[in-house]
Amino acid sequence: MTVWAFRKTVGRKEKLGEFEYIGFSAFWGIALIIFYNFAKASNLKISSGLLFNPIDIGFVLALAGMFFAWLVGLICNLFGWGR
Repeated sequence: MTVWAFRKTVGRKEKLGEFEYIGFSAFWGIALIIFYNFAKASNLKISSGLLFNPIDIGFVLALAGMFFAWLVGLICNLFGWGR
């Protein structure tokens, strides 16, 4: 979902190759793991119940990934790096 959101935001239309898809997935996966560890270490009240339920954290990370991909895509479009 994160790779798809980034590509839609920057306006990429060409077919995504397997190597490019793996690279994007690895980049966004690492970014989401860092976000998860930050939320876990900061002891946020919101995160306390979510961090131990795999279904809830999966949903939260999917939404967070889409949001971060959209934000980075907007920044890339602002500087002309998207196309």
